[in-house]
Amino acid sequence: MTKSSAILRLPAAVSFDRAQAINALKVTLAIVLSLWVAFLFDLSHTYWALLTVPPIVTNPSAGNMVWRGVARLAATILGAIVGLVFVAAFNDSRVAMIAALVILVFLLGYLSRLYRAIDAYAYATAAVTAMLVGVEGGQAPAGAYDLALQRGTETAIPIVCCFALLLILFPRSVSEDAMAKLKGARAKTFEAARAMLSDAPGRAAARMGADAALQGVHTDLDALIFERGRRRWLYPRLTGVCNALNRIIALSDLARYSLDRLSAEEREGRVAQAEEAVFGLLERAEAPGLDAEAQRANAAAARAVAEGASPGNLLIEGKTPTHTTFKRGTALWRLLALTQALEAYFEAEAALIDRSTPVTTPKRTRHRYHDHVAALESGLRPALILLILSVVWITTRWQAGQIISLVASFFTMVIAAIAPRPVRPLAGKFMVYGVLLGSALTLPLMAALALVEGFPAFALLLGVVIFTIFYTAKGPPTLAIGAVVAIALELSPTDQPLYDPVNAINYAVTLVLFPLTYLIAQALLFPENAAWLKRRAQGAADGLLKLAARRRPSLRQAEFLSASIDIMGEYGSGLDPEEAEGQHLILRIRAVQATGLCLYRLRELAAAPETPDDLAPFVERLRREALRAARGGAPADGNDFFDELDAYVRRHAGRHDLSREARIAALRFGGLANLLASIIASGELAPDFERH
Repeated sequence: MTKSSAILRLPAAVSFDRAQAINALKVTLAIVLSLWVAFLFDLSHTYWALLTVPPIVTNPSAGNMVWRGVARLAATILGAIVGLVFVAAFNDSRVAMIAALVILVFLLGYLSRLYRAIDAYAYATAAVTAMLVGVEGGQAPAGAYDLALQRGTETAIPIVCCFALLLILFPRSVSEDAMAKLKGARAKTFEAARAMLSDAPGRAAARMGADAALQGVHTDLDALIFERGRRRWLYPRLTGVCNALNRIIALSDLARYSLDRLSAEEREGRVAQAEEAVFGLLERAEAPGLDAEAQRANAAAARAVAEGASPGNLLIEGKTPTHTTFKRGTALWRLLALTQALEAYFEAEAALIDRSTPVTTPKRTRHRYHDHVAALESGLRPALILLILSVVWITTRWQAGQIISLVASFFTMVIAAIAPRPVRPLAGKFMVYGVLLGSALTLPLMAALALVEGFPAFALLLGVVIFTIFYTAKGPPTLAIGAVVAIALELSPTDQPLYDPVNAINYAVTLVLFPLTYLIAQALLFPENAAWLKRRAQGAADGLLKLAARRRPSLRQAEFLSASIDIMGEYGSGLDPEEAEGQHLILRIRAVQATGLCLYRLRELAAAPETPDDLAPFVERLRREALRAARGGAPADGNDFFDELDAYVRRHAGRHDLSREARIAALRFGGLANLLASIIASGELAPDFERH
């Protein structure tokens, strides 16, 4: 290296980050364009346009941006309509208006917890719009309609500007993010499958990581629906891969429980061969750089393994299968199901690589577990903040109390909606830092803007500040967003520059209270600490099993599988897999998933025409045994019931008067009952982390 090149070389700490710079440039151009249009139409609340841009452009892929933009606009219109209704009904009573808004915030906060990120963000946006129109319009009812119209207009303008700028000048598909996340989800899924099949000590952590990774892919798939160009060909192919990975995780668990019932001698022969073949398929799946033909060859290999693992040929005409043969058949059926899931995965991968492969759009296994207790807390937290601060504002006639009451409640809702649960406290702290940063930059920016004239100079100065913030800000996006919020409100830019430093300082003091209130609320109102997380994980596991154990389940099997993965991602990701209780809770969610899948399949088999009719009544008893184990109780008759059912099913399999299909159905029914007995015997269904 020459001396001159060494001088020109930047240190690693200050090296140029091209991706970060492009993202900062997108935000800057979107803000400048939005303000230019707002100035052009001489709008009175131009800072609303500035506030709208950062949350939409923070994740600037086309699908995410359209999703956020549409959700924001629809929620703003809905919130404005609700606000106008409240003005018409309660404009003569501020107390009644606040009471109505508290109820509305509670309901929207409750709904925001039941649905996912951007949908939840829309609920928070609707709440703040209704609060602004309701409170400000209630003080001047004649101008309420104009206020609602301005709010809608000045929200629509930046959304349209973002669409025009990012979809035309900087098009970027969410598929790039989805493909990158899918790569990580593949690796974590196969790692988890190996850990569970081999009963490795780190299986709880591996399972947790795989479910969390798959959740991220599914979120990008939700956004991909909004990209017309890729929705038709890419969406069904990515969905097929994700669905197959979901099944591989679940079926690896079921296979593990079945294999646990076999001794070393009982696993010899066909079971050991099938198990070895499955591990071989997992190795094939992990091989990098495979083309479509290689994936189709892997699918053919999986079909060959499935043919060899089929337990139907264990039946010997005229003979009752032995207990050992029956247990081997149970394990073979589980390995067969896992092999078929791997075959489906290889076929889906081949279709993803080769666009000429015809596919039908598979149904997404995507269902949110509705934790109503957590939803009640999510609704009560912002509602109580609004109620408490409003009481203080009204009784003390605090000048800044109105805006603090409304925006603090909004902050509490929106951070809980858009930030993953483990980082919410950190997101609140970074919002405080962002507000302080933006406030520190506002006064110098005012002084500089007072020296220039014309929009180009204004755009250049403001753009440099916005670009610098978004380029240098690290950590959660709330840091940069908080800084923009402070600049927007304290600067209040208009086409007729009238900057007020005193007003800016007053705003700065007020703005810091918003995220601080959120942090206090998180700490005092239903704090989401480790104890809370364990309670919710226990409650979610109990609730999900009850849904699956109903005589007529309200969830389809695919929805149940997705809900169990959602629970693992929502609560399992915060548990410590190295701590005894945390590890048990992760394994308990896994056991609930396995138990539920067994119950679903038992009901399907009991209703099948080839299954002997006298097996159907056993489903009710098996359902009760699963619920009893989940409460920590022992089987009603010890192990006698499962032993008797085992013998009963084996006698069916040897009956001369039944068709081969009926005898195989009886064996499959008994195999699932045997699998359920294995899950119960593991102690992982029990609520106590000390195994029974």
